Amino acid sequence: MQKKYLSIVFLLFSIGAFAQPCLVKFTDLKEVTEASTCNYKEFEYTLNNSASGFKWIYGDGNSCTCHRPKNFYKKNDTFQLIGIVYDVNGCADSVFKDVIIHCDNPCDLSDISIYSADTLSYSCNEIEFNALKSPNTKQLTWYFGDGDSSKNAFDVHTYQTNGLYSVYVVAIDSIGCSDTAFLDLNINCATFETPCSLKIDSISLTKSNNCKIINYQIYTNQNARVYYLSVNQSSFTKVAKKGFYEFLDTGVYDLCVISQDSLDCKDTLYKTVKINCPNVFSTSTIKQHDFRIYPIPAKQTLNLEIQKPVYVELFDVYGRLILELQTLETITPIDIQSLQSGVYVLKIDHLYTKQFTKE
Repeated sequence: MQKKYLSIVFLLFSIGAFAQPCLVKFTDLKEVTEASTCNYKEFEYTLNNSASGFKWIYGDGNSCTCHRPKNFYKKNDTFQLIGIVYDVNGCADSVFKDVIIHCDNPCDLSDISIYSADTLSYSCNEIEFNALKSPNTKQLTWYFGDGDSSKNAFDVHTYQTNGLYSVYVVAIDSIGCSDTAFLDLNINCATFETPCSLKIDSISLTKSNNCKIINYQIYTNQNARVYYLSVNQSSFTKVAKKGFYEFLDTGVYDLCVISQDSLDCKDTLYKTVKINCPNVFSTSTIKQHDFRIYPIPAKQTLNLEIQKPVYVELFDVYGRLILELQTLETITPIDIQSLQSGVYVLKIDHLYTKQFTKE
């Protein structure tokens, strides 16, 4: 038993005799007040020797192996900063410091930030804008300096005139805190087309005594040199700024208006027009020895009263066959409700013809 005890003592003595102290130690750790804010902190330290590595633990979940410790704290609290330094043998020394965060303004605790804001020229006046922002950004807006803006972090904007533009981009987080980056942009194109500013604001349409005629007036933001009008994508007709237009028939029409100024700038406006006229029949009562034709305007029919069966054909003004039937009843209604306004020819038994008009 005595022998075993002496062996243990000798072993402990041997280990203690060969153990070496750490070559590097912290002698000081403090906050760099001139570089810090209420929640952004930079720290400096003093060592007794050169170090081979570092580990910094900031107390809020963040850490780094950097030589210059600094951290952005996101809430008010007291955090424990731990610094660990290693020498060439892997021996470590540590230091501790309480970091008190107290910010009166909630936005001081927001890490809303625009990391970078840059441009790339596609042409002399077409510019790409690109912003790198922090992940907690809820809204970002570019202001291009010419009155236009964009909600996209990446966008391409075209300037219409030469000049110096003050551009800036604003990032906002969920509690309304913001960060802004500014850029000065010089647009200088050797040749620059004058932008077209002519716009058609509206066109007013009013009815007249004639159901097929509408009165119109074109409103523009500035005086135009000439106006054109097209109906149902037909050829354009030169018209006055205020006047009337007569349609050939009832129906729904696509009305297109073009204005053109002295610089040949043009603007276009489309509008749908519905022309609806009451159905009036100009056909008088037709008498023949064995039949009679008379209109029933309320039902939009022509009634054919006959003594015997007859064969009836209806043609339009171009001679196209619209309807044909063989009458059997004494009074046979001929439905003309689906017919457009115009002139038609009624032929009975291939012999007797009568022209009538649907207005």
